[in-house]
Amino acid sequence: MRSVKIIFEFFAIEVQSAGFNLTSTILVSCNHLIVDFDSGDARLAGKFRLGDRVQMLHNDQILPSEVIKVKLTKRQGFYAPLTKSGIIVVNRMFSSNYATVSNYALAHQVMGIYRWWISLFGASASSEHLP
Repeated sequence: MRSVKIIFEFFAIEVQSAGFNLTSTILVSCNHLIVDFDSGDARLAGKFRLGDRVQMLHNDQILPSEVIKVKLTKRQGFYAPLTKSGIIVVNRMFSSNYATVSNYALAHQVMGIYRWWISLFGASASSEHLP
């Protein structure tokens, strides 16, 4: 799903992995899910606070990365791809394709019907194109 003309509010969540001195920022809606490092569960982005840890990918390793800054920002448009696993890595952070649900497993199961439909009948060309 994507929308390119409307202004949306996003959280800019900046994280740092101290062991490797890496920083990264992800822009997400407060209702999108990001994978918590300590529990391994996907949590609503709006629930993350300073000091919480997320999963960061670096050289095929999953590293703990601490949230060091959260700020609200507005940007035009968004793109929300649907992956087979329901997980996507954005700016080295593990996040979910799903939003507005707090239960990742349930969302992934329900969206399985959509993924099955797409595998049988395909998706429109516009849904696969990044602006």
